[in-house]
Amino acid sequence: MKRKGISLVSVTVVIVIMFVLISVISVSLTYSITNAKKMAFAKEIYNVQNLVTEYIEREESLPMISDAVTVVPTDRTQFVGETFNDSELTVYVLNLQGLGIKNTSYGNKEIGDSPSEREKDVYAVSESTGKVYYIAGFEAGGKKYYTLTDELKQMIEKKQGFTIGEKTVTFTPSKIGWSAEGVSVTVFVPSEFSSPSISIDNANITYTFVSNSQGLYYNVNTSKVAEAYTITITYTNNGSSATATYSARIDNDYPTITKDENISNTSDYVKGLSANDITSSIKYFKYAEGVIGAENVAEYMHAYGKDISGGNMKFDVRKDAYTIYAEDKAGNYTAMYIDVYGNLVANNPATFYVPSGFVVSSLEGETEVSEGLVIYEGTETVTSADLNENGIIDDQEDRNQYVWVPVPEITEFVRRDGYFETNLQAFVSNGDVTEPFNKGSLSKTNDLTGEYAEYEKMYDSVRKYGGFYIARYEAGSETQRTNSTDTELEPSKKNKYIYNYVAWGTNMTNVSSGAVKLSRDVYKENSNSDVVSTLIYGVEWDAAIKFLSDAENTSITPSKPYIQNSANMGWYNNNYSSGNSLHRTGIDIGENKTNKVKNIYDMAGNILDWSMEAYSNNKRVYRGGYYLNTNNSNPASNRGYGSPDGAYEYTGFRIALYIK
Repeated sequence: MKRKGISLVSVTVVIVIMFVLISVISVSLTYSITNAKKMAFAKEIYNVQNLVTEYIEREESLPMISDAVTVVPTDRTQFVGETFNDSELTVYVLNLQGLGIKNTSYGNKEIGDSPSEREKDVYAVSESTGKVYYIAGFEAGGKKYYTLTDELKQMIEKKQGFTIGEKTVTFTPSKIGWSAEGVSVTVFVPSEFSSPSISIDNANITYTFVSNSQGLYYNVNTSKVAEAYTITITYTNNGSSATATYSARIDNDYPTITKDENISNTSDYVKGLSANDITSSIKYFKYAEGVIGAENVAEYMHAYGKDISGGNMKFDVRKDAYTIYAEDKAGNYTAMYIDVYGNLVANNPATFYVPSGFVVSSLEGETEVSEGLVIYEGTETVTSADLNENGIIDDQEDRNQYVWVPVPEITEFVRRDGYFETNLQAFVSNGDVTEPFNKGSLSKTNDLTGEYAEYEKMYDSVRKYGGFYIARYEAGSETQRTNSTDTELEPSKKNKYIYNYVAWGTNMTNVSSGAVKLSRDVYKENSNSDVVSTLIYGVEWDAAIKFLSDAENTSITPSKPYIQNSANMGWYNNNYSSGNSLHRTGIDIGENKTNKVKNIYDMAGNILDWSMEAYSNNKRVYRGGYYLNTNNSNPASNRGYGSPDGAYEYTGFRIALYIK
């Protein structure tokens, strides 16, 4: 009798069929889920890119925040047109809120298994091309997507039944919007367009081209030519002639800032201010308290500047000055200043800072920055009634004196190579002469001489206050020095014996004695004084020489605006014949001549002044000439060098002060 039932073979076949069906369904389901996520990402980045493009066209700027991020792709096919620094591309995080985007599935710093991964979950934009990138990359089907690729565009086309973009000639500039520099452009003409040609309305602009199966690429390279131009592409499409154009918007003119002289200032407002730019128009018109140096004025004003509303700005007469700033859409900017009287001035106002424990001189010729403003140690006023027959403050010979050296532009606060042999603009940036010594290999923790940290503080002070003080006189002594035995130091007083026979220090890294220590001990950093004293740095010496160079009694060649002859700036053998044994600080040459320029004595001749510069690993730099030289062979700008432990009759020093 036959038994009814399912055979083992039948069961096996059924199981196999079910497994195949489950596998197919699983694969289909996985594919559908992946495709759905891919479509969602495509739609989102497509919408973000469109909003960014519209924003750029409307605002002529990028909707970004200041945070920069880097991308290091292994495949650069999605980054065509971008400029890489080695393997890195720098882009900027998008300001989604500024675009009106409230919710996104990506770009919220939420996706990722670690903080470092979540930091990459952002949308960013390229400053040069305006393309949007998803920094973390979206993974689907074994591929990672960083931007709106052609594949993602086609997905949206097929799904929604519309064409995102007809085939067209595309222009990809190296910079979006207005530019003050040359703008290079890559032009792409699709292969569907026949007989393409290019013309440029500027003879200085050249181009190259390459072609492939996709189309023709023109590379218009103008990175070094900051001139406006228009590119015209002529081609044939479906039998009809057509053109496409692109105009590079170049503006290398600076904005102007003016003040209506017919509108008077009030006690709390400066009125009638305006800014104008003919080509690209004004983007920022702002002000801020204080004198802001050129090296950071743009960055500072973008972040902290206050808008000048209606041409009026708040004004406090107790402040030294205000900076006025105008920037056009190409990035050109002009900075001017409102002085303490409410006047608009073209250059930095002649500001200075009087530290506590000092007073500004009331003597004729010592009250103006341009003439050499002098401060005296102490709090008693200084008038002509206090002068004795030798021109010294009567009964107050212990008052040290210092002269303000203005540094209106911090970019000009640099050491200069010579002044005597080379042009004023030849800066010392490389080579043996260093300051601070071996700065590149030192840190504030292993700086044996302390000059690294000291230099940084001094430099920041000069940038903040717009200058520093230099000793009016070389360092002196109450008694004549005939060797290196210590005597009482007179930092900056008239008619003292020269503090000569002094070494820079014991050696290159030991400042337990010598000119460096003596200088630092006058106004110590940890004291209650508003100032810190140091041995003069080379950059300070050169700033003083630059300040002195426009004085009437210095010999200057117009084509080389630096001091070449220091006849009236110090004692040399041609105007001092009895040696140096009786030489004093600040002695005038004769009845009608002085040994000073802008109230600073002995910047040349007399003795060599040690500085903080290093010439090499075993030499320190001294400045100026000395009494056995001549005024034109070794002028005030002269730079020499010697062993730091050298203490000779002709070596001395001069201190400088920076504001804390």
